[in-house]
Amino acid sequence: MKKVYITALLIGSLSISYVMAADGGKKDKAKAKTEANVSNGVLNQFEYEFKGAEAVTWTSDDDCQKAVFTYEGKKMTAFYSLTGDYIGVTNNTEFTKIPADAQKAIAAEYKDYKIGDVIEFRPAATNSVSLYSFSSYADDEKVFFVDVKNDKEELLLKVTADAGVYFFKRVN
Repeated sequence: MKKVYITALLIGSLSISYVMAADGGKKDKAKAKTEANVSNGVLNQFEYEFKGAEAVTWTSDDDCQKAVFTYEGKKMTAFYSLTGDYIGVTNNTEFTKIPADAQKAIAAEYKDYKIGDVIEFRPAATNSVSLYSFSSYADDEKVFFVDVKNDKEELLLKVTADAGVYFFKRVN
């Protein structure tokens, strides 16, 4: 009799657990899938840094872990190294937001080019080691990347906080 009672109790417990897990699993299944390749440390750090972020989509590749999201009404992208270090955050901005001297330099040097997207990059504090710690813009407060193109080519320019304009790369 004890065996029947224990078996019934065990089956009942498993059934309740299964029903509760199935219900909760539906709610978190999409979230778990998008965060599958992102480390828990990065997820926790992101939640702390961007509390209240909406529409978060995670990706991870051989170079970094990346979150695309909306925060305080702006579409942003946060980057983390594979070891979990915060690299920085980007968002689209307007050409008029870059320093005035840089606007003049670009207008003069790239007068045959059309201005495309402008991206603002705010790197993490330099106290931590990051993917960009050896780059020329690791210590800048913010850096802008300006896409310029004409009929022959498309280029990405780097604009520093002190209005320096530098060729960054050719876009295919």
